[in-house]
Amino acid sequence: MVCCSTAKAGARLKFVQVFVRHGDRTPLSFAPLHPTHWSCGPRHQFYCQGDGTHLVEREDRVTLPDDTILFQLMHYAPTETPFNKPMLTGTCAPGQLTNKGMEQHHRVGRALRAIYVDQLQFLPQKLTRRQRAMGSLAELAAAPYNMGQGQPLFVRSTPVSRTQVSAQNLVDELYPKDHREKGYVLNHFVYPEEADTFNVEDERCPRLLALIHQAQASTAYRQHQQAQQALRDQYNRILGTQELPGYAEAFHHYGDLVTTQLCHRRPLQCHPDHGCVTPGMAAHAIRNSGWEYDYLYRDSPEAAEIVRLKVGWLMRDLYPRWLQMARQPRASRLHGSYDYSYGSPIFELYSGHDSTLAPLLGLLGQTDLAWPPYASQVLFEFWQATNDAQQTYVRVLYNGNVLPSTRCDFSRCPLGQFLQLMEEYLPHNATECQA
Repeated sequence: MVCCSTAKAGARLKFVQVFVRHGDRTPLSFAPLHPTHWSCGPRHQFYCQGDGTHLVEREDRVTLPDDTILFQLMHYAPTETPFNKPMLTGTCAPGQLTNKGMEQHHRVGRALRAIYVDQLQFLPQKLTRRQRAMGSLAELAAAPYNMGQGQPLFVRSTPVSRTQVSAQNLVDELYPKDHREKGYVLNHFVYPEEADTFNVEDERCPRLLALIHQAQASTAYRQHQQAQQALRDQYNRILGTQELPGYAEAFHHYGDLVTTQLCHRRPLQCHPDHGCVTPGMAAHAIRNSGWEYDYLYRDSPEAAEIVRLKVGWLMRDLYPRWLQMARQPRASRLHGSYDYSYGSPIFELYSGHDSTLAPLLGLLGQTDLAWPPYASQVLFEFWQATNDAQQTYVRVLYNGNVLPSTRCDFSRCPLGQFLQLMEEYLPHNATECQA
């Protein structure tokens, strides 16, 4: 949890980037012998005007016209189906952000407000000017950050709804309703899956998939998995997961099954003949998941290229913003010229997944890399010396503390060194994915 950013003597905060993992969610993995029932209630509300021409998502504060029918979209999975396929039963979708996940980001938003609004007075107390409305597609493609000119905030998330709702809940407490102009409009950027750079691990980048498979086929990775075979057998007997794809290669599937139970104070899974998953088994699965992240994103021979192709694309998007902090007038070697004039956003929020934060932490050289918990945050703070505008440094915080790293002292990493570190991981073009 964010807790510990303080003002630096002789320096002024100029720019902040926040990377978050979504909050608690329902499981993505399913156990054939332990079907899990989750209740989430209505997911969305829509209203349809009497002429049948409008279908608009309804927010609670909207007053409905008289000639409307209110539709509540209910996700419902029956307990029995004619198809023998494991699934999540109840009224929740797989991977849906839960109420607890929303509240986690409320807390993050309140903590960020206490730091950057109240303590450091970096952000304004109130959002009083409406953000510039979205322009043409050509204008948006040329310079998305310019859409936020005159406003302090820029928000972007993945195409997955739990990251979008997490970001919205965070901002809702960063600027509660009494601290924003009524009707305030904030552009929330979501790129289509085909263009999204948050979570690259699919057919868009065959080279990345090949590297991950290569790392998982290595002697070190296989020996670790073999050493955990007795624990895997216990899980398989209780959960019936031995035939499911992916479980033999990675423990994070088991980790997903137990963390969603534990985080929502639900009992761990049991089987009438083979006993229950114990807290010790759960802790072991989570540790194994952390080891897998360590190996893939930091310790394996393939780690540097895996990180480059997995999160380097997102860093490539952000590289021009860092150049602006270095006051370098030249255009980036990777990008066209953007107009970063005065008034561009000074606080950027990027809402993603564990598969966003873990490789980012690996890139930064975190010494104790582990599976990022729900609602984790990585913060980049850019500070400028008050007596020398050319002297800028970066402080990197992870869940409220300075990130321990072998690659830079992130309590005060010189911007030039930060840029040099990041440039090692910026892909040049899409051909790097096509090996």
